[in-house]
Amino acid sequence: MITLFWPVYEGSWYALGGHVFLYKMFDEEIIGSYGYQLWFMSTLFQFYLVFYILVALEKYFSKSLFLSLSVLISLIWALIVWWLGKEDLRIWNSFFLQYIWEFVLGMVLAGWLKEGKLKHQFKAVQFLLTGLIFCGLYAWMGMKGGAAGQLFNDYFALLGYSSIAIFLYKVLPKSLVRGMVWIGGFSFALYLWHMLILEVVKYINGNDIALYHLAIVLIISVIVSYFYNKWFTQFIQKYNV
Repeated sequence: MITLFWPVYEGSWYALGGHVFLYKMFDEEIIGSYGYQLWFMSTLFQFYLVFYILVALEKYFSKSLFLSLSVLISLIWALIVWWLGKEDLRIWNSFFLQYIWEFVLGMVLAGWLKEGKLKHQFKAVQFLLTGLIFCGLYAWMGMKGGAAGQLFNDYFALLGYSSIAIFLYKVLPKSLVRGMVWIGGFSFALYLWHMLILEVVKYINGNDIALYHLAIVLIISVIVSYFYNKWFTQFIQKYNV
């Protein structure tokens, strides 16, 4: 709708249909249309399709074996993509098999948490050091390894960012932690909206973006995302979608 008034994206009926009918997940030319961040919707929908299969497999295997097999599958898929020379194509490097280990990790951690098996004795500084090391490896692979490095650096990214997040939860004042949790409640909406708002601001200012523009984008993105998430949640509950 916004592109009818501000042509911030170069769209087409074919691209629009790709978003509505989800065939954009198979077409590199339109997977990033109407906002490159929307590539994630294709991967997310693929996980919706295989969710019940994963639930069934989780009951069949032990949690440790289930997680190990998912890591192996993701590595094999990444190697296939790299071998075929498709590592810089989003429909290949973001196919759900690339991230299945992260999805399964969430399932396994949720199970361990429910069983009371996630207790640890690590100190805050240990999480900080772990986070810095893995984030450093993640950045190095991304900057020096090109598309191939980015294909394999998600393992370091997740471990690094997660460790730093745990460190911050441990050391920050509880008021800031509550703020982080509050933003986390609508972070997915924030991820989807912030790029569109940034593109609108860039369109208005002719790509001449200053620091205060970014501050405005952040504030507007948080406000819009909060109310959008609130409306969408109420819509889902009302119509039992």
